[in-house]
Amino acid sequence: MEFLAYIYKGKGVGTFSFKESFKTLLSILPQNTQVKSITKEEIENGRLSKASLLLMPGGLDVPYDRELRGKPCEQIQSFVNNGGIYFGICAGAYFGSKRVVFQTGSEMEVIEERSLRFFPGDAIGCLYKEKKFSYQNDSGASVCQISYKGKILHVYYNGGCYFKDASKYPNVKTVGYYIDSNPPILPAIISINIGSGRAILSGVHIEYEPIRLPSAFANKEKLIKDNAHREKLLKDLMSDLI
Repeated sequence: MEFLAYIYKGKGVGTFSFKESFKTLLSILPQNTQVKSITKEEIENGRLSKASLLLMPGGLDVPYDRELRGKPCEQIQSFVNNGGIYFGICAGAYFGSKRVVFQTGSEMEVIEERSLRFFPGDAIGCLYKEKKFSYQNDSGASVCQISYKGKILHVYYNGGCYFKDASKYPNVKTVGYYIDSNPPILPAIISINIGSGRAILSGVHIEYEPIRLPSAFANKEKLIKDNAHREKLLKDLMSDLI
C-alpha cells in the first residue's frame, strides 16, 4: 500500500523546519511513501482526501491562522475525522490547539482561539524564560529535557508550548513531558484521538536531525547522543503508517 504525506508550505512556515520535516518523513516512513508539499489552495480544493498524513511545521502560528481559517481548516478537520493524521510541531502544535497563550505581557503576546481545536485546551509558551525568544534567529533556542517511556531525551526547543491540563481530556494521551521546566512535568508531546484519525502535537522540534544544526549551537552533542532515541520516538508516533 502506498502512503502520501503532505507538509504544509505557506505563510508562516519556517524554512529550516520545513526542510527537516521533509528529510525526517522520508527517513522514517516506508519507502513506498510519497512526501510532498501542500499549499492553502490545494488544501481548500480537497487535495488532502488522498493523503495519510499532514505535517504542519514550526514557524509562526498567527499566519497559519489568518491563511487557513474557514474552509481550509474545515478540510483539515474532515481529513482527520476520516482517518488522517495531523502532525503539528511547535507553531503547528499551537495552531492545532483550542487556544494559543504565547508570551503574555510581552510585545509578542498572542492570546487567541484557533479553529482546528484538536487539543481542546490551551497551548502555552514560552517555557524557558532565561532565554529570550526571537522570531529572527535561534538566539532563544536551547536543549531541553523531556521524558519518554521512562528515559530522558534531549531535544531542540525554540519557543514551543506545553498543553495545559492535558490529562483532564479522555481522548488525549501525553507521550512526553518536559522535566526541566518550571514547574516540571508539563505535557510536551500529546496524541489525540479524533474520529477515525489522530492529531499529534509537539511543543519541541523532534523533526530536527542534530547533525544538521549549526556547529556553534550550544550542547549540540547532547542532541547527537540522543538521536537514536529521538528517531525511536518519531517512529512510535508514526506507527500507524509504518
